[in-house]
Amino acid sequence: LRANRDYLRTVVRIFADRSDVAGREMRERRRDAALAAINAEESFQRLLGEHGGDSGVLAPVMTFLTYVRRFTVSIAALAVSRHAVDPPTATVLEQFSAVATRRLDDAAAHLGTPATDAPAPAVSWNPDVLGSPSLDPIVRARLTRLSRQLDTLVSSAEDVAALGSAELDARRRS
Repeated sequence: LRANRDYLRTVVRIFADRSDVAGREMRERRRDAALAAINAEESFQRLLGEHGGDSGVLAPVMTFLTYVRRFTVSIAALAVSRHAVDPPTATVLEQFSAVATRRLDDAAAHLGTPATDAPAPAVSWNPDVLGSPSLDPIVRARLTRLSRQLDTLVSSAEDVAALGSAELDARRRS
């Protein structure tokens, strides 16, 4: 979650910069997000091997891992679109990034991952901005997809956290 947060922040921060240096920085953050996802998937595979109960109980983790990957890919699509759109979309991107940062940090906190930096400033995201005729259609499509995936990702993180709480409660009772 935090690696995707950092990747999204990087893409938004340097969206208007079409230089090779900016491209390298975005690729580095994407690589970080991919590595974090691979590590999470490897941990999940170990969990599957050790889990003695019904593997269907672990479905929220599978959903979470799927949407972590999808979110990363959607951020990459946004990054690539910077070559096809006008940079003045920065305000909308910054608003979305601030809200996404807060939601990803909250989801990570629910999963027990401590925060690594100051929380994002409180910025309200108005999804109605996606209907604005002044917003580039490519950016609109990317943000619509990211927004939907963010909702599912955060929801699945909450389900995973609830699964962990239920497991912990069961261990305490036994």
